[in-house]
Amino acid sequence: MEKKFKILTLDGGGAKGIYSLGILHEIEAKLKPPLADHFDLFYGTSTGAIIAISLAKGKTVEYIKNLYLEKIPSVMGKLFPAQRTKALNAILLDEFKSDTFDSLKRPIGVVATSLDERKVKIFKSSSTMAQGRKESFKPAWGFSIVDSLMASCAATPFFKQAQLVNDKEGINFSLIDGGFAANNPTLFALIDALRALKKQKDDLLVLNVGTGDFPYRLSPQIICSGCAHFFSRNLISEILDVSSNTTGVITQYLLEDIKILRISDSFTQPSLKTNLLENDKVKLAKLFDQGKVSFGRVEAEFNKLFLGE
Repeated sequence: MEKKFKILTLDGGGAKGIYSLGILHEIEAKLKPPLADHFDLFYGTSTGAIIAISLAKGKTVEYIKNLYLEKIPSVMGKLFPAQRTKALNAILLDEFKSDTFDSLKRPIGVVATSLDERKVKIFKSSSTMAQGRKESFKPAWGFSIVDSLMASCAATPFFKQAQLVNDKEGINFSLIDGGFAANNPTLFALIDALRALKKQKDDLLVLNVGTGDFPYRLSPQIICSGCAHFFSRNLISEILDVSSNTTGVITQYLLEDIKILRISDSFTQPSLKTNLLENDKVKLAKLFDQGKVSFGRVEAEFNKLFLGE
């Protein structure tokens, strides 16, 4: 099988990132851990960014799954956005400390949304990913891994927006969740691969992992975030899903000569009702198992594309 430049892109979706980990669990079982040894570029949005960073540091899917199952309830179970933001920051600091993007084993892009510029803001780990001004490039503008993840995961109004300041460089960013700009980060990963890394379309092989589409459940956490009426129709999740699906359509029709496998299913079972702030360990375990089932649906296609079988 000819050598391909393999890209792994991971959607946002809050607690539903555990579903993505179910998919990745099966992929890791086939490729053997760590997945950092099997992909050349990682891109992630929000919860997908946390997973992507962890993989790019050489963590196994099993390790990340256990971290999610242990820590998600303590974050998403908080009633108010400020509490949730503080809890997430503490967990990320415990996990990544003051690590910078230089510590990653593979190039990576972390997607956030700039309120100042009204557009996507991408924290990149390597000057090879810069579209220009490579000589003055600084990984993630000098911010830490935790800074970038807090920005990418700032899903207002469920979390507080991120304010990143670097007085030395004269930088002051107001940022919110990357899902509002690109919940599916695949297009931006392809732009970097084609324009910055100078890869040819025939060289590329992309695996895009989503967070699934599940029946909606209103929770006390959403009510206490002041969103009960406005988001009773699950508007935020729907916006993120539209963002992901739009990217999928664009890549399918405009970049049809690039091999892209997207894994993300829709579910209707009442027993799978959930939301971005899911904090029930039993439900999270169910979502993880559904990810494993979703991989089974496309296993033959994955084997053909990634294993040459």
